[in-house]
Amino acid sequence: MQNLVPFNGMALEVQIYAQSLETLPEHPIRIWATSTIANVHSSFECNGRVYAGNCMLFKESSPGTYRVTFRSQGQNGSASQSLDILVSLEKVFNLKQGVCMLNDDEQQVPAPQEEAESTEEVAEAEDTQEIAEFTAEQQENINKAKEALHTSKEVLKRAKEVALRAKLVLDLNLERTYKSCPQPHSQQRLKRPPQKSGLAQC
Repeated sequence: MQNLVPFNGMALEVQIYAQSLETLPEHPIRIWATSTIANVHSSFECNGRVYAGNCMLFKESSPGTYRVTFRSQGQNGSASQSLDILVSLEKVFNLKQGVCMLNDDEQQVPAPQEEAESTEEVAEAEDTQEIAEFTAEQQENINKAKEALHTSKEVLKRAKEVALRAKLVLDLNLERTYKSCPQPHSQQRLKRPPQKSGLAQC
């Protein structure tokens, strides 16, 4: 929601809206208040406590009126402009986007839809980028695994060739060794001449 607020002689454009945070149950309400003027600083005041910055997280669990104060810090001194914000937590939870009512106005003002859509587009783009990066990483791992498998096959093939050559060399050496050794020959018995029986003749 945009409001033109007279402030220190200037038109102060203020954007104020609330949003429920389902991911942070301990901080159910977040309220933004931004300004288009650089030298204007915003702060929140809730139950007497002042919060600096343009964003505040509420822990209150019941509806309440909260005040946002804009202060100008310049060479001509300082000035302030306050706005009362009535936040209904029940409507915030039902709408999921938020509700903000200014100056006790009962009319419901939802959070800007354009920003919600842009946030969804950014989230979708981030998811797409993460998926693409994950897919590229997995493809790179697959390529590395294929390369390692190919290398292992080459190493195994070379090892088989070396083993085959070693076997051939061993067989050749055994054959040469066998041929170079003297072969054993069968020994023939020496037979005595036959003795003649009987008496020697005179």
